[in-house]
Amino acid sequence: MNLENDNKKGCGESEIIEKEDLALEAYMRGEHVDTNTSILRSVMEKGYDSDEEVYATAKAIEQEERNEMERKSKRRKVLDDSDKDLGQYSKTLDLRPINHETKKYHKFKRNIYVESESVKNLSPDQVDNIRVDLDIHITGAQPARPVTSVKEFNMDPSLHKLISFDKPTPIQSQAVPAILSGRNVLGVAKTGSGKTFAYLWPLFMHVMSQPVDHYPNALIVAPTRELAQQIFTEAIKYVAPIYGGVEKREQFKLLKKRCHVIIGTPGRIIDVYQLKGFEAKTITMVVLDEADQMLSMGFEPQVKSILSQVRPDCQMVMFSATCMSKLQAFASNTLRDALIIKVAATTNHSDIKQQVIMVPTTAGKYEWLLRFIPQHKNERILVFCNTREACDTLATGLNNHGVTSMSLHAESGDQEERQNILNVFRSGHVKVMIATDVASRGLDVKQLHFVVNYQIAKDVATHVHRVGRTGRAGDKGDAYTLVVRDEDIDSVRVLVDALQQSDQQVPDELRSRLGMRSSSKSFNKSVPSVMQQKKMPSNLFVRSSSSTLTQSDAKKFTILPARNSAKK
Repeated sequence: MNLENDNKKGCGESEIIEKEDLALEAYMRGEHVDTNTSILRSVMEKGYDSDEEVYATAKAIEQEERNEMERKSKRRKVLDDSDKDLGQYSKTLDLRPINHETKKYHKFKRNIYVESESVKNLSPDQVDNIRVDLDIHITGAQPARPVTSVKEFNMDPSLHKLISFDKPTPIQSQAVPAILSGRNVLGVAKTGSGKTFAYLWPLFMHVMSQPVDHYPNALIVAPTRELAQQIFTEAIKYVAPIYGGVEKREQFKLLKKRCHVIIGTPGRIIDVYQLKGFEAKTITMVVLDEADQMLSMGFEPQVKSILSQVRPDCQMVMFSATCMSKLQAFASNTLRDALIIKVAATTNHSDIKQQVIMVPTTAGKYEWLLRFIPQHKNERILVFCNTREACDTLATGLNNHGVTSMSLHAESGDQEERQNILNVFRSGHVKVMIATDVASRGLDVKQLHFVVNYQIAKDVATHVHRVGRTGRAGDKGDAYTLVVRDEDIDSVRVLVDALQQSDQQVPDELRSRLGMRSSSKSFNKSVPSVMQQKKMPSNLFVRSSSSTLTQSDAKKFTILPARNSAKK
């Protein structure tokens, strides 16, 4: 799961991640949030299927694994990202290296691209012009020509008929031909730019071109279960999902049904592989989605362990919304003869209007939110907090004030309940969701117009992904960040860096906090007083004076739009 970013600890051999909301620990403990449960019951029926068929062997192995974990609990271990229900720790670094020279691998088709005549006839100048128009920057020898129409992908008709649009996004225009050509690819583009289908389409074509009796053919590694589930939903007819929060024996069933594509989180993939759930020798394509996030969460040893098991000539594809130096170093050591495809301004959300809201006290954030939500009662609003305690407290306070909301974090019930929370929010039955950064990576919610950073993100990449939940696929969106006037200087620095990297205007008040020169213009506007509040929970944010916002207090609020200065 994505994550509380309070800790940035790696996943070294002896290191145990302590922050419970980190993705490495985002696992179900059977605890339920009362607010969420009552709302879920009121808007949907659970009616889950109860398949009693199990794999006795897998069950026995799981029991033995529990016993083994208990016997060796004093050993130095690394906390797994997805298997807390089957033992506290995972042997994520214990996969034996394979001597690939002693292995005989079947031949496979790597270059399956059939270039259309219209693309083949493009002159070098025309190719350059297309890339300039689409802001595509590419590094690497002999890249495939970009396409401007979906039909130019020359995909199998059974896949083509499933695509409901004609024009690919910029990252799809260049990445799909490159991957179909068999190249190793690192694709970097902003959130909501169509990266998932940029690799799913060629992945399906790759699978369809391989011998039918060789499976699985492809492996997709994602940092969080929510992202793994979302990708699975996009490709449900082809994919077996392997992630935590779901019983392994159920996943074994999927794997035994001649599944050609596996998607999962790093820890669970390794665990199921160790239990002989699948063989890696037939895998000829590996995709690392949200690769930057996996590295920042400390999954690099696990990912390397997985890659050590697949054949050396396996096609490798990575996608990311940011291109941090650690990702570049990892890609250079992992991808041979790779193409690096970047769509310009990967952090510049040109379809998103960002605003900074300055408030006098922490309680002012709550009061601003109480006024803001009713003004947009017909719109979905996603509010980000840094801890699960803050999420639950805020959701409780809003519900006490008559604002129906749900919280989502690492301990919001089991995997099905958490998926139900997302489904209810997506459906619009509940318009407000309070979440930790489990909701900031890869999740796609249609018609999500507003994002509110109730607390400043812990790093620039997380801010980028939070904001990127809105303004997706060409839609417009608004993102607000609530800032206390005496905000921690490190948090201010993160926000300023995020605004600058997104090519957004940095408000003068934030500039002055960091000793920066003021911009040429100041953008200040008063916020009217908030509604009379009901009694707030005692553990919610407490003001130093009354619980209502007076006209005098209102003058202390300032809206500081971080205007987009990108060229239209």
